Amino acid sequence: MVIFFARTEHLPSTLELCRLLPPDWLASWAQRHGEDVRDDTKRQSLGALWLLHLAGGQGNLQYDALGRPFFWNSDAEFNLTHTQGLLFCAYEKSATGRIGIDAESLVRDRDKDYGRLALRWFSPREYACFEASPTPQHFLTLWTRKEAYVKHTGSGLSQLRDADTFSIAEQGALRFLTCRVEDAILSLCLSEDAGTPTQIAKILWNADARRAEISYQDISFAEFCE
Repeated sequence: MVIFFARTEHLPSTLELCRLLPPDWLASWAQRHGEDVRDDTKRQSLGALWLLHLAGGQGNLQYDALGRPFFWNSDAEFNLTHTQGLLFCAYEKSATGRIGIDAESLVRDRDKDYGRLALRWFSPREYACFEASPTPQHFLTLWTRKEAYVKHTGSGLSQLRDADTFSIAEQGALRFLTCRVEDAILSLCLSEDAGTPTQIAKILWNADARRAEISYQDISFAEFCE
């Protein structure tokens, strides 16, 4: 599995992204999103597909009823996510199961009432874990695990409250991995036999050379609540 990420300010322009992406991907994206999309939103959305393209993604890009992109009739799996100023793509050419990925920024909404949100959205075990260390980082660690799970299952955010990631992990079919990437918490939900990524690729667009510059960084995922 490979994980690519980029800051939004390091993306190509929207027009450049349209030139860089496969035409059939653009057609599928336009069919899903329509024409009335703000330029910054469009750049971010197409930028995530650009990361997928750089990661080696190939196939007939489609969107399901909930808007989750996938490759039709392919063994490849991927998932995309974004948070304030950051885009992420996890891609596996020959996947053993679906991939769920979620990221949340640590630099926004630090004054939010995380205790109230945890009481509303977390299972009793998740809430007890959060209460032991009620910090924004701990909340976002648990939150991104839950979002990664519902993105893995494709069930949508309507199932977020009912998901108990501790019980799910104990059943053994799925794993939850979490790490910090720059100023964000990143979590993955993977099948039990999926490998653990050890590197992440940071992408910067060199506008003068009109090419992507890729630098690889070592990462270390934690598999348990901390």
